[in-house]
Amino acid sequence: MMATTSKVAHECDVAIVDHQEAERSRQAGVHPRSRGLVAAIEAKDYEGSPSLGVGRGFLGLANELGEKKCSLVFPGRSSTNLGALIAKRASEAYAELWPGTEAAERLRSRLDQAIRNWKASL
Repeated sequence: MMATTSKVAHECDVAIVDHQEAERSRQAGVHPRSRGLVAAIEAKDYEGSPSLGVGRGFLGLANELGEKKCSLVFPGRSSTNLGALIAKRASEAYAELWPGTEAAERLRSRLDQAIRNWKASL
């Protein structure tokens, strides 16, 4: 769960949070704030493409947490509609994500870049 400016806690499957925010969260027993978020991954285990509703929900999450920080990942192929929904956004969708695939390499590169950018901002 992440605390956001809307004061609504949001859940994401993987969150990379800076050390200071993680410690503050643990010590105070509260959700980490989105301003300490380095990157977030929303993972769906669907054989096919997630629905447009899932895509819209992901974009809402990304809007709250920071579009450039959020990725949607799933092992199935993406539908044309889902691809079009996310295509012009700063968030990314990684379809057919399996170890050793091009999608896995692209996600790894995106996370590496997010961490490098975060380190450079310290």
